[in-house]
Amino acid sequence: MSTTELTTKTTGDVTISSQRRQTNPAALYLLTLSEGSSRDGMEQILKRTARFFGFTDWTDCPWQTITAAHVIGYRAILQKQGKSPATINLVLAAIKGVVRCAWQENLISDHERMVIDSIKSVKGSRVRSGRALTYEETATLFTDCLAENTAGGFRDAAILACGVGLGLRRAEIAGARLSKIDAANRSLKIIGKGNKEREVFFPEQAWLLFEKWLQVRGTGGSDFVFCPIDRRGEMLYHSGLQPSAILQILQKRGIKSDLGKFSPHDLRRTFASRLLENGVDLSMVRGALGHSSIGTTVIYDHRGKEKLKQCLRNNVRL
Repeated sequence: MSTTELTTKTTGDVTISSQRRQTNPAALYLLTLSEGSSRDGMEQILKRTARFFGFTDWTDCPWQTITAAHVIGYRAILQKQGKSPATINLVLAAIKGVVRCAWQENLISDHERMVIDSIKSVKGSRVRSGRALTYEETATLFTDCLAENTAGGFRDAAILACGVGLGLRRAEIAGARLSKIDAANRSLKIIGKGNKEREVFFPEQAWLLFEKWLQVRGTGGSDFVFCPIDRRGEMLYHSGLQPSAILQILQKRGIKSDLGKFSPHDLRRTFASRLLENGVDLSMVRGALGHSSIGTTVIYDHRGKEKLKQCLRNNVRL
């Protein structure tokens, strides 16, 4: 009887074999995750975990031999190294996901799976990294992009507009499609985390920058809104940008504008903080960011200590 064999490639290719071969449970686990930053992030975690246990890569690690003692020991070492609770718990989630897939493939016993699954997460929290950009910083970025008067400059200004003006994740920016644009409504439908589609609406300034890029880009080639541009300034219509390329573009823009480092997620934090600063209801901000929980949205509030100080001094009376 033929069975399904999953390859260990991160592309998620699936082939059919006439003979049953042992599936790598880590490969199976990665295929259960959304393609993009979620899968890439977990793959890096599995790679570091495999190296900790003495293997060169997650593809070489015999995950079916992992025990609760291994996991508890690794957790203790990560704590000793000063890793944040969120980082450690993400590692635990990845290991438990692989173990669950190993159990589904009948590679580990019910008992071992239950014991590993019962390992408790680490309690606590840390002050979040990242920041919200100032209005002066974003103005500098947009001005510098447009001053180039090149396809690359117009593209990068539109990418920045999607981050600051719409709060999109880098994977959502990379995945934006021409066919999902509603020009009459100035909106865009995108696929976010959890394979959930949502409609986002452009503020006027963001739409003008986005529209300018669409005029420069044209409608040729693939359906991706953002495409690579070679060193000669020619657009490569056959494919879209990868999320990693969005990161590189923004890093280069930060250096070029003498703003130092900022991440694509800092643009998302900027978007959320500005909405909250202008009194937008937290529930509305949650919807705009595509969050399932308001608790997650609160983390994106980077209005700063000065705002908190002013709020307390102006509103607290004894």
